[in-house]
Amino acid sequence: MLNRLSGALLLSLVLATACDDSDPASAGGEGTSAFTTWGEEYIEEGIPAGGDGGFVDGWTVKYSKFLFVFGGITVSDQSGAVAASLGTDTLLVDNVKAGKKALVSFPSLPARAYDRVSYRSVPATAATKIVAGDQADLDLMVAGGYRIYVEGTATNGGVSKSFRWGFTG
Repeated sequence: MLNRLSGALLLSLVLATACDDSDPASAGGEGTSAFTTWGEEYIEEGIPAGGDGGFVDGWTVKYSKFLFVFGGITVSDQSGAVAASLGTDTLLVDNVKAGKKALVSFPSLPARAYDRVSYRSVPATAATKIVAGDQADLDLMVAGGYRIYVEGTATNGGVSKSFRWGFTG
């Protein structure tokens, strides 16, 4: 389950680069790299029972929180030269909140291939910026030393199980 969720988070981080229509190597154009995240249907709405991608044993899962702290967002070229970086700033997102959430935008990047784009999941600090969520979410993350926190309920018929998982390190 954690691998699936990690994969969903990885896929949810989108790099969009906009450049002019000319050959960037010869034109010297510029562009913007914008990073967004979203929870996808399973995180925003829940995991259904049965069907494609659901639980075959009849369980459903509904998340009430899916908190993730982004850090170290960096755009580099093949040589490792850093074109843009979030630096030491960290960003808290609750991906249960519907829709895309803008993390950071790096304008005026020289137009060329940036094939070393990265981010890290890091523990929250008091200085972490809240992108989607609230102060209580940040306080929870800081107090627990969490980088990821997932809370919700699994249900099968009349049986419900609540869970709260905090990931540190």
